Amino acid sequence: MTQQVENPFWSFSLALYERPGVELACLRLQNKAAMDVNLALLCCWLGMRGVFLPKESLQHLIDQTEAWRQTVIGPIRDARIASKSVELPAEMNGRDAFREDLKQVELAAERMLQDMLYLMLNELPGKDGREADPGGLVRGNLSRYAGACKRRIDAGLRTAFETLAQESMTLA
Repeated sequence: MTQQVENPFWSFSLALYERPGVELACLRLQNKAAMDVNLALLCCWLGMRGVFLPKESLQHLIDQTEAWRQTVIGPIRDARIASKSVELPAEMNGRDAFREDLKQVELAAERMLQDMLYLMLNELPGKDGREADPGGLVRGNLSRYAGACKRRIDAGLRTAFETLAQESMTLA
């Protein structure tokens, strides 16, 4: 078992993901905009804590976590998704249990990514926005993240961001 970092960001992420519409919003970011859900959740968590994340800081986080996302999380996710559609002999059981095992491994890899992000915050420049509206900070952080990813904010992305901002506010 891996040693985990005490990480309030992870606790926030789990609570936010359970809120209505958040899973769908996160999947839209991941599948339609190719944005990392963990970085989007970090934008929300930091916004709720009064932190304005500059685009340069977001780019640093993207760059520092790219290898983990591409070489660890991506292949695990791809295997989980592929295992759903591969034809198996009728006599074989266990596909659902196997997919659940993959899902748990994927979740553990996501947790490790969130621990990396959390630890990187000590060296990351951010701006004090405690006097600002937390929902506005969340929206701004998400918009700057989209900009760092070179994503145009269309109606679908705007809706996903709004869901994340609104539901983050319920956890305040």
